[in-house]
Amino acid sequence: MDTRTISEKYAKIGNYLIENVAELAHLQGESIVYLSSTAEKKARRKRVYGECEKVQEKNKWAIPCDFTITLFEPNLVNLSDEQIAVVIWHELLHVGVDGDAKYIRLHDLNDFKSIIERFGVNWSDKGKQINDEAVIMAVEEGSGE
Repeated sequence: MDTRTISEKYAKIGNYLIENVAELAHLQGESIVYLSSTAEKKARRKRVYGECEKVQEKNKWAIPCDFTITLFEPNLVNLSDEQIAVVIWHELLHVGVDGDAKYIRLHDLNDFKSIIERFGVNWSDKGKQINDEAVIMAVEEGSGE
């Protein structure tokens, strides 16, 4: 059974990244709810750390936001707090905004390129150090949950 709860910790990390990382600055003021899930999600036999979804108009009465970002806790157990912040960063890259239009940006070369250039190909390997100042500060911001 998948139980999802609102995560203030993840919201603080996400909000810090949006406010302090130039490539995410266009998301300031967007309505995003950050969720923690008890599910162990997989796609094509690989662990899924997180997912970004656009809230359908018919569901906004119950979920009053434009996007949700869900992190799947069982899949995060071997990641450091800094690596989890990179997951949130990655999911924020999927939030698409063009004027009043809200949409999910699919994976593309630029998305992967920005993560790889900043954090390396193996950023999610167990024990990998993430020494990015914005990520470290975002984790500190989120540690007050």
